[in-house]
Amino acid sequence: MPPLLGPPELHLPAKPKPITKLETHSTILLSNNFNPCLEFFLRTCSNDPRQSYYQGDWIDKVLGHEWLDDCLEKAWKQDPLTTLKLIYYQRIFGGSDKTAFYAAAKWLHKYHPLTLACNAMVFGAMGWFHELLEILYSLEWYISQQDGKRIEKNIIKKTKKEGRKYSTEKEGRKDDGKTDEPAVPKKERDMLGFQLAVESYQKDGSYRYLHNRISDLFAEFLRSDMQFLCSGEIEKISLASKWCPSIDSAYDTRTIMCEGIARKVFPRDAYAEYRDIEEAHYAYRVRNRLQTQVLAPLRKALESRESNLGAKKRESFTNRAVKASIKRYKKIYEEKDECLRFRHYLMLCSVWGRPTIGVGLKFPHQIIASLKNNHDDSEEELQWGKLIGECRRQGKFRNCLAICGLSESMRGTFMEEIAVAMGLFISELSDYPWKGKVFTFSEYPKFRRIEGDSLRSKAEFIRQMDCKESLNFIKVYDRIRQIGIEEKVNNENMVKRIFVFTDRDFETVDINQWASDYKEAWKSYRPRGYKTVPEIIFWNLKDSIGCPREIRTEKHHRGWLMLHGYSKILMSLFLKEDGVVKLGSVNMLNSVPTPEDVMKSAISREEFNDVLVLD
Repeated sequence: MPPLLGPPELHLPAKPKPITKLETHSTILLSNNFNPCLEFFLRTCSNDPRQSYYQGDWIDKVLGHEWLDDCLEKAWKQDPLTTLKLIYYQRIFGGSDKTAFYAAAKWLHKYHPLTLACNAMVFGAMGWFHELLEILYSLEWYISQQDGKRIEKNIIKKTKKEGRKYSTEKEGRKDDGKTDEPAVPKKERDMLGFQLAVESYQKDGSYRYLHNRISDLFAEFLRSDMQFLCSGEIEKISLASKWCPSIDSAYDTRTIMCEGIARKVFPRDAYAEYRDIEEAHYAYRVRNRLQTQVLAPLRKALESRESNLGAKKRESFTNRAVKASIKRYKKIYEEKDECLRFRHYLMLCSVWGRPTIGVGLKFPHQIIASLKNNHDDSEEELQWGKLIGECRRQGKFRNCLAICGLSESMRGTFMEEIAVAMGLFISELSDYPWKGKVFTFSEYPKFRRIEGDSLRSKAEFIRQMDCKESLNFIKVYDRIRQIGIEEKVNNENMVKRIFVFTDRDFETVDINQWASDYKEAWKSYRPRGYKTVPEIIFWNLKDSIGCPREIRTEKHHRGWLMLHGYSKILMSLFLKEDGVVKLGSVNMLNSVPTPEDVMKSAISREEFNDVLVLD
């Protein structure tokens, strides 16, 4: 195949342009104890600018990656195929910013060019045509820099922001930059870009091979798409025409890809009208023909198809779960405390299980908190009614009581909202004679009926209840037993659990004293025919998330359970399990996926099965 020439204007004399040095950004290294592949996986999946290069100009991001080179080198030595799949996964994880992917592709081209070029078909299978152009763009810049052909950065940025003629609105970058320097004429920028692109193509064998494989890919898809268009099978048309560079667009001026594709779609030896014309004229004619006879009709068909299909297809839940898990693992393994495994479970359970209270239902405290923002509570009353109705239908929190310890330090905080909401919530789900009542937090606890004819007034009543410094558990047990006897409550309808919502630290309480209180209560309950003493569950809303702690009494009966901190997932599990958060189970925690499991899941896509390591 004859060498690519670029537009005719490129071969006219041109004035030299000033050369400036390209800046790069340093990065902060992380200290991890993972195997090299896992280290690369987790580090490149961080969106923290202190740990990555997600800041600065686009070109600077791709080139400023010294730590990434070292990370990739170690991972490749351990497992080349896994590393290659992880590089491709960076494109999926990166979202709108795929800098890590492009930097890794640049490293791959530098040290394993055959592998990158020969796996171009993987990009096509996944519809990543745009990424191929971005890779060529950054590589061409890198080659020009290595050869001393550096261009002022503002010129390149303006060239990139110019966009392709077809994709100015859909895919072009917004030009938010402001500069006092005079604008460089577009024609001059284009000619300089074409010149560097042609030189890179002619002088660098690895770049040329990659360029040819990418143009082969585009040409193959475009020819196939034209057949689908002619047969009316529009739904089978790929996105190759959408991302194929238009004439003199940003990608064309920096990669001369339009000419490379056009030569393969309309080869000289297959068309008699091209056999006897000059090479430059042939290149000019096929570029224009590609634009008018291939790209234009295919793009029109794509627009028609997209308008009929409506919203774009979303990622599968599995892929979203993997991406969310990666971010959580990154944070988890930076922490070191005795509750690490429990934190693992809480942070990952929202992704690999998602316990919910019900479709479309809010948490109790979310409804109560919204009362402050509205004068009309009709929406909150409706939401509360739906929540209570659904939980009552499921038989949740039957025969339970709440103790709301609203200390002064909780006033005006989210802890107050949770304590008020959960006290009211549990009271409305209980049966007679416990329904609509709560205990005060006091040395002499009172069994109070919640007054009010609206959700707002009931919540305000709980807020105004007295709260003392200590809670006498024996008196709570005695009062429940007394009411049970007076109301002739049988064993089945006796209180099963008592929930204490506060910001107090019960860890400092003498456990032996608790055990003694439980035994004393048991002695008074058993003669009255009650087979169990109500369990007490303390929820310290102030602390950081920690492992649930069980305090058992004789015969292995659990008398108390302590929860620490707050998170949405902990609240979900609390409501789902009627407050019995059995997350301390070793078997349950062992079911949590490991970082290696998450990594393997990330690269288990069917499309990745075709990638090959060749050098």
